[in-house]
Amino acid sequence: MKAKDFKVSLLDRKLVISGARQLPEVKTSRSFHQVEIETGEFRVEFALSKPVDAEKVTAEYQNGIMQVELPYLPQRSVQVVSNDVNTKD
Repeated sequence: MKAKDFKVSLLDRKLVISGARQLPEVKTSRSFHQVEIETGEFRVEFALSKPVDAEKVTAEYQNGIMQVELPYLPQRSVQVVSNDVNTKD
């Protein structure tokens, strides 16, 4: 497959990789040719444990290996303020 045959997307907290594998063109000849590679559409989903910065996601496909980098969004710190509340019993 080639890099253009893949689609990488983020849906909610899922990384989705999809595409379609086509049967390579086979020249007709008198010799026997057998192909054992599955063809057609595929879709793989990976659940992500943390929110990802969709603007910084990168994917690279080279020599049959796809590398996807998913930078997590920085965790937001929450400051809790305690106020003393007087109650009448």
